[in-house]
Amino acid sequence: MKSGKTSIFRKNLIWVALAIVVATIVFVAVAINISDRLLIESSSQVLLKTANLAAVTLKNQSNASESSLSGFVQEVTGATTYRVTIIDSSGKVLAESEATAESMSNHLDRPEVKAALEAKPGVAVRKSATTGKRTLYVAILVPGLEPQNDTSGPLVLRLAMSLPFGAGSLKRSQALVVYLIVFIALLSVLVSFILNRQLATPLAELKKKAEHYAKSSGKDRLPALELPEELEPLDATLDAMVEQIHKRAYENENLSRVYSSILDAAGEGIIAVDSSLRIIETNPAFCEFFAVGREEIIGKSLIELTDAGALPEIFSRCLSEKTEVFSQMSIFRNGERRLKVHASPLSQVFQAAEKPGAVAVLSDITELSRLEKIRTDFVANVSHELRTPIQVIQGYTELMQDDTLTPDITKKYLAIVKHNSKRMEQIVNDLLMLSRIENNPSLWLTVEPCSAARIVESAIISVQPRAEKKNITVDTKAEADFTFVANSGLVEQALVNLLDNALQYSPANSQIEIRYAQQDGFVSFSVQDHGPGIPAADQDHIFERFYRVDKSRNRTTGGTGLGLAIVKHIATAHEGSVQVESYVQEGSVFTIRLPVAGPHNALEQKVSKTDRNNPEHAVGPNL
Repeated sequence: MKSGKTSIFRKNLIWVALAIVVATIVFVAVAINISDRLLIESSSQVLLKTANLAAVTLKNQSNASESSLSGFVQEVTGATTYRVTIIDSSGKVLAESEATAESMSNHLDRPEVKAALEAKPGVAVRKSATTGKRTLYVAILVPGLEPQNDTSGPLVLRLAMSLPFGAGSLKRSQALVVYLIVFIALLSVLVSFILNRQLATPLAELKKKAEHYAKSSGKDRLPALELPEELEPLDATLDAMVEQIHKRAYENENLSRVYSSILDAAGEGIIAVDSSLRIIETNPAFCEFFAVGREEIIGKSLIELTDAGALPEIFSRCLSEKTEVFSQMSIFRNGERRLKVHASPLSQVFQAAEKPGAVAVLSDITELSRLEKIRTDFVANVSHELRTPIQVIQGYTELMQDDTLTPDITKKYLAIVKHNSKRMEQIVNDLLMLSRIENNPSLWLTVEPCSAARIVESAIISVQPRAEKKNITVDTKAEADFTFVANSGLVEQALVNLLDNALQYSPANSQIEIRYAQQDGFVSFSVQDHGPGIPAADQDHIFERFYRVDKSRNRTTGGTGLGLAIVKHIATAHEGSVQVESYVQEGSVFTIRLPVAGPHNALEQKVSKTDRNNPEHAVGPNL
C-alpha cells in the first residue's frame, strides 16, 4: 500500500527543474533590465544634446508667437523624428509636434518639466498619455526668449522619443526566453533522472537490509553490501548501529531487572506520580503499607487511594515548589503506623514529555517513634523514681548532723535512710536485670529441662512471708507435673514478680491462685488475684517500664514499677509471651506462655540438683 508521500527522487527532479527555470527567468529579467537602463542612459544623452541645439535655435528667433513656435516644433521633428513640446513657466503647452497645444493638459506636474524650471536637465521615462507608448522625456530651460501673448517667463523645451522595447518586441523576446527555459528544464530533468537512478539502486539495497534488521531485532546479521565508494561508510555505520542497539537493549533489559529487584526488595515504600498526581509506579512495600494491589492503583489518582493521608499534599508541595520535601504522616492499618516521607521531583530524564512528576520514599518509623517515646518516658521515670529516695536520704542525712538529736530519733532517721537506699538498690538491680535480659538472649541464655511444679513451689516459698503479713492464701492448681526446657531461674523470677504484683494489689484475707498446664507444645503459668482489676485502657501499657495504673504514683503499695516489664522480657527471651485478662473490681489473671522445647538459639546446660533451684545460677554469671 502506497503511503501517498512523494519520493525523494521526484522531489529532486522538481526542485532542480524549478531552480533552473527560476535562475533562467531571473537572468533574462536582469539582462533586459540592464539593457533597458543602458539604452535609456545613451538615448537621454542624445536627446539632451539635441535639445540644447534646438534651444540655441529657438533662442535666436526674433519672436515667440504661437505660430512661430508651432512651426519651430514641426521643423525640429521633421529633422530629428523626435517629438517636441514647448511649455511656458505656468505649465501651459504652447506648441506640440504630435498634437494640438489646446487639447493638452497642464504639464507643470511632469517631473522633467519641474526639473527644467529649476534650471536642471529633466529626464523621465513613462507611458505617454498622448501616444500611449513607453516614452523617454528630456526637458531643458530656454532662458532669455521673450514670450508673446499671455506667456511670461522662460520657456521649457521638451524632446521625447519612444523606447524601442515595445509590446511586440517584448512578446518576441518572451517567446524566445520561454523556449530557452523549457529546453533547459527538460535537459536538467533528464540529467537528474539519470543521476537519481544511479543513486536509487544502492539505497534500495540499504533499505532492504535495514528492514531485515528491523524485523529480526538486529539478531540475524547480513554481510556487507557491494555499494559505491560513497555509500560504503553508510552500510558499515548501519551494521555498527544495529550492534550498539542490540547491546544497549540487552543492557537495558538487565538494568530493568536489577531496578525491579531493588524496588521489590526495598523495605521502604516507593511511589512515583506525574504532575496530575496519577500513580505511575510503586513497589510491594508501598502496597503493603496501604493494603492495596499494584495493579489496582497504577494509573489512578493518588487522591483515590484510601487513607492516603497527607501524601497528596506532600506531592503537591513538591511539584509546586520543585524541591525536596521531608515530612511525616500517619496511616491506620491494624493500628496507627507512623511514616517518614521524603518526596523529590523526578529527573527530566525519566519524565514524560512536558509532564513533570515526583517520587517519594516512605519509611515506617512506628517502632522508632515508640522506642523514642519509651526512651523519653524511661529517662523521666527513672529520674522520678530515684529522685524521691535520694531527696529523702539527703534530707534525713542533713537532719542527723544536728548534735542535739536523741539516739532514738537518730536511729529512726537511719532506718528511713536505709529503707530508701534499699529501694534505690532494688530499682538499680531491676534496671540491670532488664538491660541484661534485653541484650541478645541467644548469646548468654542457658536452658535445661525444668520441673513446672518445682519452679512454682520455689516461687511460692519466696513470697510466703509477704503473703502471711496480709493473711493471703496462695493456692496451686494443676493436673500433673511436667517437664519443659527453659532457664528455671528466669521463669521462677517471672512467677515471683507476678505473685508480688498480686500480693501488692490484693486485699488482706483474700486468695491468689496459680495454675500451670501443658497444651499444643506450650506450657502456661497463670496467676490470678481478686484485687481492684485493671481498666481496659491501661492493659496495653502495664508491661512498660514504670507504668502505673495509679496516675498519682502512690507508693503505699511499694514496688519499683519494673516487675511486669521484667516478666515480659523473660517471656520474650524464651520466645514466649505474657498476657493479662482483667476486669475492674473483679481481679486480674496474668498468663505466661512458653514453648515446651525452649528457645531455638539458647544453649542447653546441665546443672546439679543443688543449683537447679538457685535463681542466681539460672541467670548465669553474665546476668
